[in-house]
Amino acid sequence: MGKKIAMVALFCVGLLFSGFVGTMTRVSADESKAASTPGPKPTNTRTHTPTKTFTPTKTHTPTKTYTPTRTPTDTRTPTGTPTPKVQLPPLYVAKVDGEAYLVHKGDKKKPDVPQKVEKDDEIITGKDGTVYLQFKDGGTMEIGPSSDIQIKDLDIHGTDFKAKFSMLFGKLRTIIHKLETSSSSFEVEAGGVVTGVRGTTFEVDYDKEKDVHTTKTYDGTVFTRANGKEEDVHKGFSLVVGHGIAPALGPLGAGDIADFVAFLDASDKLEAAKQILLKKLEERLINEALHQILGGGKKDHGIGLQFGF
Repeated sequence: MGKKIAMVALFCVGLLFSGFVGTMTRVSADESKAASTPGPKPTNTRTHTPTKTFTPTKTHTPTKTYTPTRTPTDTRTPTGTPTPKVQLPPLYVAKVDGEAYLVHKGDKKKPDVPQKVEKDDEIITGKDGTVYLQFKDGGTMEIGPSSDIQIKDLDIHGTDFKAKFSMLFGKLRTIIHKLETSSSSFEVEAGGVVTGVRGTTFEVDYDKEKDVHTTKTYDGTVFTRANGKEEDVHKGFSLVVGHGIAPALGPLGAGDIADFVAFLDASDKLEAAKQILLKKLEERLINEALHQILGGGKKDHGIGLQFGF
């Protein structure tokens, strides 16, 4: 009996040992399998996310953009002297010194600057008198003391220029701009001698008592025509033509040059003063118009309404 019990106990111990060994074997196998089979990669279940992202809560935007609502533009024309609404005549008296007269249609009066000069008008100067005439489009004439000059022809339209003067006696200096057309001409006749130009500066002197005509050329070339013979007088020379004597050509003297320089200076000043003369003319025309409106009658001094402006 006791032997049977011992065998049963031993059998039970064997079963237990066998089960333990099997269990250990399975565990070992499972562990090996687990080691040989890659499992899912470990995942970081916690991502580092900054708890606060810096975001500017306010973007600087100018609430007002400067846009000029008005661009300053000076609509006025900067002029020192208002532009007159009238025009100067083709030829007019620009300046008078000493005793001088303008004869217009038989009416002899002291010129009222600026005064229009027309065909058939006559200019007379005393011993101390000098008259300056100007062409609207450029050019100056100086009528010296003790002179008598008549306008025989005056036809100026655009580029067509025709003028002829007759000198009974006296002195005439002239600056004439270049004549643009072949039909244009400028001539001075004195004592039967004609001096003609096509754009130059010259002087004509005529001594009536001695019957001596002198042409002096300061710039360019002029021609003289006497007794059917024509001769050129070039810059820097003078030509003397007298009754019964042969024409004499010679150089200008120092006195001639000094007089010419003074004449050029006077001419430049008169050119610069044209706007002043225009303004004076405009005011005179307005006053004459008002005079007529108020019943004063027509007033004619060789200027004003006969200008035709």
